Amino acid sequence: MTGGLSAGAAEYATYTMAVCAGTAAWLAVGQDQGLRRARVLFVDGVGEPASRSCWERVLERCGGMFRGRREWLCLPVALVLAVLGESLLPVVAGVVSVPLVRRWLRRRAGRRERERRADAVVALCGAGRTFLICSST
Repeated sequence: MTGGLSAGAAEYATYTMAVCAGTAAWLAVGQDQGLRRARVLFVDGVGEPASRSCWERVLERCGGMFRGRREWLCLPVALVLAVLGESLLPVVAGVVSVPLVRRWLRRRAGRRERERRADAVVALCGAGRTFLICSST
């Protein structure tokens, strides 16, 4: 005996882990189905818009954790790839990518801010020009 899992057993363990993770996600998303249905029927009334989808709620919950720190999402993706590929290289790549993605996100946010400011200046100049044209007539 080698003490480890055979190839078939390791494959089943990987599939079992994926099924357990999927079940956990399904249970986390599917909470309060009956309560939500009762609230829509009896409290909110018919005219109210439908409640958010389950994925929107999950993204909102997870988004609060990673708000302002989106670069750290590289690590869970790297861990999933490492488990599926049975290698540590994706984990190393994920750790290395965190500061690189942080810089990229900061540059992108700075570019967006500059574009927003430029648009505001153009709108302000356009409003001033309209004022001058209207006041001269």
